[in-house]
Parts: sequence; structure tokens; C-alpha cells
Amino acid sequence: MKIRAWISAQRLACLATALLLQACGTSPPTRYWALSEPAATTVEKTGHALVALGPLMLADYLQRPQIVVRADDERLKIAEFERWAEAPDRAIARWLARDVDARLAVATVVEATALAATPDYRLRGQVAQWDVDARSNAVLVVQWEVVDRDGQSVVAMHSSRYAIPVARADDYADVVRGLNGTLAAFGDEIIAELGRTVAAH
Repeated sequence: MKIRAWISAQRLACLATALLLQACGTSPPTRYWALSEPAATTVEKTGHALVALGPLMLADYLQRPQIVVRADDERLKIAEFERWAEAPDRAIARWLARDVDARLAVATVVEATALAATPDYRLRGQVAQWDVDARSNAVLVVQWEVVDRDGQSVVAMHSSRYAIPVARADDYADVVRGLNGTLAAFGDEIIAELGRTVAAH
């Protein structure tokens, strides 16, 4: 009886060890996130100017599929299992082009990579920051300009910063909504600048 009890105890110990090792080796499932659809409102076009949106280059730390948040001002947290469904630079440019085109009456706006013809204007720049900071704000910092078909600047290169409060920085649904909100704010400024620029030229 003692031998049987000892064997049973050994089997239970082996089973527990196997389950523990299996649990330690299991990674959480990867989740993929996409930006929301732009605003559904579509204005009636009153002008024929063609605007190419892009390229918008991303800072090196953003050129990755993982979503980035900040632990503090210096330390970045790369969310290994929270990823963008497509390359962030393509997603940003495509979302902005669709959003601005739907809401800007004086011009047609398309993503630069989808354009074969020479545009009347081109919006280009660099995204220096696009993450959630340590104070739970989704932040977009972008340096950008608008040039005409001859490459002459019609909206001078400048830096814009947008910050959208995020309810919970550890909830990636909130994080993505906040980052999406910064792009909508950028779209508002693009529409204002292009509206003035196209009217003036």
C-alpha cells in the first residue's frame, strides 16, 4: 500500500510539474488593431485641385507593428501582443487622405502612393511622435508642409502637436481610440490650411 501511495504521489507531482511548465510556456494571444473608419460625412466638391497626401515618414521607434506607450518621458513600452493590423505609416496616410477628402470641398485628396498623375499640391512631412505618454494622453507630433506642383512651399514647414486624453493607458481599445483622435485633430488643421491655400492660389 505504501508503494502504491508513493507511486500515486509521484505521478501527481509529475503531472503538476508538466502543467506548470505548460502554463509557463504559453504566450497570450496577439491582438490586432485597426484605425476606425473616417467620418461618414461627405461634402460636395466645389473645386478641381488635386492634393497628394504623403509621404509621411515615421520616427524610427514607430516603424514596428507593435503599439507603443510610454512608461515615462524616457522609457518606451512596446506592446508585444498588441499590434497594428497594417504598417502604421500606410494606415496613417490612408486614413488622413480619406478623412480630409470627405470633408474638404475645394480639392480632391488621395494617398500619394495611389496617385499616378502629378498633383497640384502635396502634403509631406514626418511623424516625430505618435504614442500614449506617461500622463495618459495620446500624442501626435508631426512636422509638415504643403508644396505646389513646382515644389514651392505654399504652407511652410512647421510642427503641430495634438493631445487626446485616454481613459486607461493599459486598455488598448482606449489607446487606439485616443491615437485615432489625434489623427482627426490633424485632419481638422489640414482642412483649414488647404482650404485657405487652394482659395488663395
